Order: sequence, then C-alpha cells, then structure tokens
Amino acid sequence: MKTPFSMHAAVNEDKRHAQMAIAVAENIPRFYPEPFNEDVLHIACYGPSLQWTWEDIGYPLLTVSGAHDYLVDRGLIADWHAEMDPRAHKPLLLQKPQDETTYLIASVCHPSIWPRLKGYRVKLWHTTSGKRTAQWVGENDSGSVFVRGGSSIGLTALHLGGVLGFRHFEIHGMDGCFLGQRRHAGPHGGHKQEEVEWTVDGTTYRTTKIMMNSNVELLNMLKMFPMFCVFHGHGL
Repeated sequence: MKTPFSMHAAVNEDKRHAQMAIAVAENIPRFYPEPFNEDVLHIACYGPSLQWTWEDIGYPLLTVSGAHDYLVDRGLIADWHAEMDPRAHKPLLLQKPQDETTYLIASVCHPSIWPRLKGYRVKLWHTTSGKRTAQWVGENDSGSVFVRGGSSIGLTALHLGGVLGFRHFEIHGMDGCFLGQRRHAGPHGGHKQEEVEWTVDGTTYRTTKIMMNSNVELLNMLKMFPMFCVFHGHGL
C-alpha cells in the first residue's frame, strides 16, 4: 500500500550526516543482534492512549520518545529506550535516565543527547537519513547495524525489537491520531503538523499527514515481516 502523502524531512540529509559523524566520534558501544527470544516484548510509544493503558504494560519493556519519563513517573523502568529523531528538542524529553535501562540511540540524534546520557548504558545504531545514508555508513562505520524501520521511532522500535530477538509485541500508545485534543500522553514540543481526517469502518479520526503515512507503513510492515502485534487503546 502506497503512503498517501509526500513529506519532507524535518532536518536535511547533510545535517543528519554531520550529526551521525559526531555520534561515531563519541566511541559509543555498537548495537548488535541478539539471539531469538520467545518472550513477549512490550513497547510503549507516547500517544495519548498511554494515559489509559500504561497499567497493563509488562516486561521486558522498550520505550520510545516521551514514554520513558512518563512511565518512570509511574514506577515503570524500561529495559531499553530507543530514539532516532534528529531535532534539538527531542533530548529535552529525556530528563530522567535510569541505570537499569539500556539506551538504543540512533547516530542521527541531536548531539545534545550524548552528554545527557553520559555514564549510562548506551548502544549506537544507524537509521535511514536519506538516499546517501547507506553509503555514508559503509564508508564511516562499516560493520555496524543499519535499521530501516520506518518514518517514526514507534515503527522502528518493532525492528529494533527484532534485532533484540523478539517477534511478539504488545504495543501501547501507537495511536496514529489525536484523542480529543491530544496527540501525545504528555508534553512533547516539536513543529505543528498539517491535520487531516481519515475514516475507517465508519469512524472518522482526526490525524495528521505524518501520522497517516506511519499508519500505512505499519500496515505494510505487518504484511511483510514475521511479527505478531497486539495493539492496546482505541486509536486509528
């Protein structure tokens, strides 16, 4: 299924590669594949339905975006936390790093994330940042993991879970739409997105072009990859 909207990246490819170069120079341990794991991996995204489903989350647990601090405040400490957004505001969501958590951070992330996680367990990986990124990784960090998971960290978390060895996922907060006036479970920041409406099975959802592209990517992913997913909440 083709993604419905043509979108431009928030940060251009040259700047992304410059941030990747800074990350590679940090000499951070690399993220490598783990053996098959028959357990269920719980993934917590930062969509608004997390407000109502967080008490159903179990372990092992991988969080993304603002779900990390949101769950820390509620006594849930993730086994892993993943980030891949290159924008400067994203590290500000990570105010409460934990000794028990391993941070799976993409090289493209804003350089301000590295001092924030200094002294914690961090592993580095690469994600798609443009048409030249695969070549860049081959020339600058060959032999490292390159994950092409999708346009959002929620989608990519499924592939990171695969690298960790999991195939069965319980997913929270991956709404793909607004619930009421909220796009996230808590404060987020970032730029305002162009809104659209989308109707499925007689229900009309208020969403954005970026989220709709992610929704379609998710449908394609579920058809193409050997994974089993259970989605919690009532989002799109």
